[in-house]
Parts: sequence; structure tokens; C-alpha cells
Amino acid sequence: MNDLIMVEEPYNILENVNFSPNETVTAKVQNEYSLELEAGSMGCSEFGRHIAILGSMAVAKSFGHKDKHYYLAIHADLKRKSNSTNHSKFFHLKAKTLIAKKRTARIYGEIRDDENELLFAGTVEYQAISQPVFSKLYSKHKVDNPKYKLVSPYINRKQLTNIDIKDECIVGTYSKVEPCDCEGHFKDFPALPVAIIGGLFGELCMPLFKYHNPHLTKILSKEVIINAYRLAFTGEHVTFEGKIDRRLPNDSVKLIAYAKVGDEIIADAHFELQAVYSPELVEMATL
Repeated sequence: MNDLIMVEEPYNILENVNFSPNETVTAKVQNEYSLELEAGSMGCSEFGRHIAILGSMAVAKSFGHKDKHYYLAIHADLKRKSNSTNHSKFFHLKAKTLIAKKRTARIYGEIRDDENELLFAGTVEYQAISQPVFSKLYSKHKVDNPKYKLVSPYINRKQLTNIDIKDECIVGTYSKVEPCDCEGHFKDFPALPVAIIGGLFGELCMPLFKYHNPHLTKILSKEVIINAYRLAFTGEHVTFEGKIDRRLPNDSVKLIAYAKVGDEIIADAHFELQAVYSPELVEMATL
């Protein structure tokens, strides 16, 4: 089934993919990347990356397409189910198709550690586009013989620059999207994966949260809702904006973030983040 979806290594690093008769697909994966401030044994955006890929495999099987398709993730609602920070060599994924009709689909997915503890669960929605239609729609973004680096861009990632915090707002720049930023997504039409944009949202919003809570040591992503309105292709310049939307009890906050190409919003995210303090700070606060 992998040869019917359009994502490849190094973006797709799923192992031991197995299809069950009940519209369910399982796999295992190693964690490649963690945000500096995010607590937990895997980051929320990395869960989004892997479950979106596995979910596209489940959707491809449910649709029964005989030719290659692009399964574009257009919406995801990801929830943290555990605050565990246990190290796990492999994480175990499961995705099940909930709906697959016409050109849209939705899956449920979850990830567990080696101790079978549920870490994240969520849903992802897709738009299915055949290869010929996709090629016609995005012909101007086709890149012939794109140049790639030897190191995976999903391990050594390009960071945001020009980060500026003003009160409860923050901005940052990703600059121009290069083919080497998108390797494996997609071969002839390199586009920045939505899950990577989700990670950049976290890279933007977590420092803003820490700016207003300077004594926190780590941050838990309790829930992330991402909407993707279109792809960001090679040559386009992407900027990010974020702001605090609402403060919650228990040292938590809701934030909203936007990714833009020019003035056009290409994706947005709604975060619920919770502060984690070191035991030493908690002890001092109770004295």
C-alpha cells in the first residue's frame, strides 16, 4: 500500500506496517525530533506527523484506489493522554478509517510507548487527489531534479528566525521553502509538510508561553487543533504569527497561531499548553 501514497523516506519512517481486515493499520516508529521546551517522550507534532502518514495508508486501503493519490491532511485534532516522560526505543501506532467517501476521509489514530501506555490520540481529516489532477493543479510548483541534503531535514530542522515578542504576541520567519526542507513530501512537488508546520507552531508558541511564565521548566501540549488551507511549495516564503487567546487555571493557556505566505493564511493552530515546574521550584513555592 505504501506505493499508492505519495510520501516517502525520510519523511515516512514507519516500520512494520500491518493491515488488518477491520480498516485498521498498525506500525512502529522511532522518535526523531523533540522541541526543546516540550515535555513528554514524544512531541505532539511528531505524533501528528506519523499518524497522518499511517492514516493515509488506512484511507488508501478504504478507498481502494488502484492508482497513486495524494492524501492531503487538512485538519487534525491531537490530544495528549499521558504526561509520561519514559524513554521508549519504539512507539506503536494504530490508525483506523472512520469515514471515506467521495474525496474526503477521516481517521482515528493513537500512539503508545513500549510499556503500552497511551500517549496521544486524535483524528485527522484528508482530501484525496489523484496524481494527474494534482499535477495539473500545481504544475507551476513542479521541481525538476530537486537537490537534497545527505542529512534528513526532519532530524536537523531549519529553525525560525527573527523571533520577536511584543506583550502577548509573537512573530517569526521560516524564510524560503527549499526542496531539501521537504524531502519525501512530495518527490516532484516539494511542499512543507503540515506536521512540520505544526512543529514550527510549537517552536513559536512555547517561547511566548515561557516569556509570561519564566519559571517553568517544560511545557505539555495538552491539545493541538491544526487546519491546513493549502500547501507551502518550494520558493514560497513562510512567516508565523502567534498570540495568547485565553489564560486557563492550573498554569495553562490557549494560544492561536497562523502560518502565512504573504498575507494569505495557509494554516492555523489552536493550542492548549500547560506549564511544568521542576520539583525544586514547586518545593520552594510551598515553603
